[in-house]
Amino acid sequence: MSEGTTQDNEARDIIPEIAREAEEHRRAFIAEIEKQTNRHVLNYFAPATGQPGTIMFLPDIMNLTRVMVKHTGLKGVDLVLNSPGGQPEIAEKIVTMLRHFYDDDLRVIVPEYAKSAATIVCLGADEIVMGYCSELGPIDPQMSYTDAKGIVTFRSAHAVIESVDSYVRAAHDAIAESKPFQAYVRLLDFHPDLTFVEECRLAARLAEELAQRLLKAKMLRDKPHKAEEAAKALSRADRLFSHGRAIDYRFAKDELGLNIRYVPPDDELWRNVWQLHIRSSLAGVVKLIESSERTMAFGM
Repeated sequence: MSEGTTQDNEARDIIPEIAREAEEHRRAFIAEIEKQTNRHVLNYFAPATGQPGTIMFLPDIMNLTRVMVKHTGLKGVDLVLNSPGGQPEIAEKIVTMLRHFYDDDLRVIVPEYAKSAATIVCLGADEIVMGYCSELGPIDPQMSYTDAKGIVTFRSAHAVIESVDSYVRAAHDAIAESKPFQAYVRLLDFHPDLTFVEECRLAARLAEELAQRLLKAKMLRDKPHKAEEAAKALSRADRLFSHGRAIDYRFAKDELGLNIRYVPPDDELWRNVWQLHIRSSLAGVVKLIESSERTMAFGM
C-alpha cells in the first residue's frame, strides 16, 4: 500500500499546483494593497522580451473585463502597470474602459517601466505613482517597415518625416537662391514611398493628439498649455532623441509637469507593490492580467 502511494506521488504533476500557489500569493498582495489604499487594484504585467504577446493589443480589452470587479467600500482603481508598450489605440481604450467602470477615478502605479503606449495609459490617469526605479518613456511612434529584401525593421516615424522634409526644404532653399538642387531630388528618390511617409505623419499626429486629449481631460485639465507642451515633448523624437529613453519621476514631475506621487522604497505601499512586481516577473509568462479574485496568465 505504501508502495502504491509513493508511485502516485511520483506521477503527480505538481507544476499546476505550484502555478496556483503563485497566483494565490500575487492575489493576496493585490488584496493587501487594496486594504492599504481602499481602492480596487488591477495588475497588468508584461515583460520586455520582444515576444508579440507582450504588447498592448486588442485581446487585452476582453481579458481586462474578465478580471474587473467592484467591491463594497472601495473607490476608484489602481492599475499596477508594467509594460513595454504596444498599440496606442488600445492604450486609449484601456483608459476609457477603466474610467467608465470605476467611476471616473483612475490611478496608475508603475513599479519598473511603462513605456511607449503604456506611457499613454499613464497620461490618462489622475495621478501616476512612481518609485526610485520607475520609468516612463517617449510615445513617438515606431513604424514597421519592410525593405526591398523583405527584412522588417522599426523606424522612428518622426525620423522618417524629418528626413523627407529636410531634403524638401534644402531643395526649395537651393532653388530660391539659384543654387544646384538636383542632388537633393536624387536623394529623395531613394526614400521610402510617400504613402509610408504619410502613414508616419498620421501615426505621429495620433500619438500627440491622444496625449494632449488625455492630459487635458484629467491630469492637466487646469493647465491646457502645459498639457500641450508635455504631449509635444513626449511625442517628438527630436526632444528626447531615443524611444528607449528613461523618464524618471523627477523628470516627469519637474520637466513635464505631470501629477506624480513619489513613493520611497521603505513605504509599505511600495514594498507590497514591489513584491507583487517581483512575483509577476518570476511567473514565466508573456502577460499577466489579474485582480484580487482572478488571474489571466498567458504563457511563453
